Amino acid sequence: MADRLRHGLGGLPGVTVRDLGAERCAIVTFTVDGHDPRGIKAALRGQGINLSVSSAPSTPFDMDARGLTEVVRASPHYYNDEAEVERLLAAVKAL
Repeated sequence: MADRLRHGLGGLPGVTVRDLGAERCAIVTFTVDGHDPRGIKAALRGQGINLSVSSAPSTPFDMDARGLTEVVRASPHYYNDEAEVERLLAAVKAL
């Protein structure tokens, strides 16, 4: 699910997947040009999509080094299905 989400987000204009590392977990982080991560979280929450926001105090060395202050965080779980991933991608695309 996380790989599908990363791939889908990476194909959307203005969306940057922020995950690093050779081994990736189910946590997917991203930003959208021109959109505040907290605004994205609120907008998608209104559509029944739960996201969180990670901020620089949570990962100061990494975010400072990359010039980031916040990222949107999606965490697909075992109970999520492909339709939910597609719904998230459609919601981000519509921003």
